[in-house]
Amino acid sequence: MSTRCTYKIKTTAYYKGSPADFSLFLLADLRVNVPLAERYQEYASGLGVDFPSRRNQEDIPASASTDQGNVSYEVPAIQAVFKIDVPSGEANHTAGFAEVSLNAERFPQLITQASKSSQAHERTVLSAKALAYVAVDYLIDADFRMEVRLYYEKL
Repeated sequence: MSTRCTYKIKTTAYYKGSPADFSLFLLADLRVNVPLAERYQEYASGLGVDFPSRRNQEDIPASASTDQGNVSYEVPAIQAVFKIDVPSGEANHTAGFAEVSLNAERFPQLITQASKSSQAHERTVLSAKALAYVAVDYLIDADFRMEVRLYYEKL
């Protein structure tokens, strides 16, 4: 149902009397390059990472903002995510998670449960390996590179 509302995003503000353009700070939607994403999932799965079905992945609401969307308008891109278990009652990208992540000396008992845990480090390494494998494929496989490029141009 249309309400015939309009809006205008003001991207110029004044700082110390001078105009400043804040349009560079707006976050674009993420244009996922499916060939890159599928190759990442293939490699990560091979390393033991479990993924929800594609349908379930698409049904998961975005839980954070990212400037990766802006990048995806310039070059083929994905947002490679992986799970880090967090303390009960907390979630990634929350103030509580940030507290746990950034203040190891203040929250030593929680650090072992969240982002500084050996589990989080292991998952980070697996994700990095999968991304590296995708990068190597992109560099040495002309057919894959073309598939990625054609998909990007279609978006």
